[in-house]
Amino acid sequence: MRRASTLIATVAAVATSFAALAVAAGATVTPPGAKSGATGAVTFAGASCTAGSFTGTWASSPTISTDMQLAFTGCRKPGGLGITIACTNTAVLTATGTTVSGITPLSITRLSCRISVTGAPTCNATVSGSVVASFSNASSTLTINAGGTLTVSGSTCTATFPNGATTISGATYAVTPATTMSF
Repeated sequence: MRRASTLIATVAAVATSFAALAVAAGATVTPPGAKSGATGAVTFAGASCTAGSFTGTWASSPTISTDMQLAFTGCRKPGGLGITIACTNTAVLTATGTTVSGITPLSITRLSCRISVTGAPTCNATVSGSVVASFSNASSTLTINAGGTLTVSGSTCTATFPNGATTISGATYAVTPATTMSF
């Protein structure tokens, strides 16, 4: 009985080690290099935007990109305030699990976005945090899940952009050039 328990424990440890190595090895991105993506309407920090986009350089690794930059255009808050939203190129795209049925689970962390209200009263705020995402090989799309762990801080117009937790609506970005990702 003791040998069986030891054998089961050893097999479990080996399986866990192989699973850890698979994640540590990272995703293979084909082709690697500069990527861009576009999506339709998206809501970010309570602002309704007509479109969103991203750019970044992707490579094969658990850390796929360290220079993701998101942008949102045609953004407005209720009441018609025009808003500019730009996210700096410090966001990190990381594979968080293995590819299953052509879908790779991802996260985008260290997201830092500057919000500026372009009409009166002018104001600024920062949105930072992380979002859960996934990549589909079949459609070469990056999907950002709704929600996220995002926070507004440093707002100079707390009535329009109150400091505290905020969210993003789900958005699917068509990635160019066509790309696949696998483990």
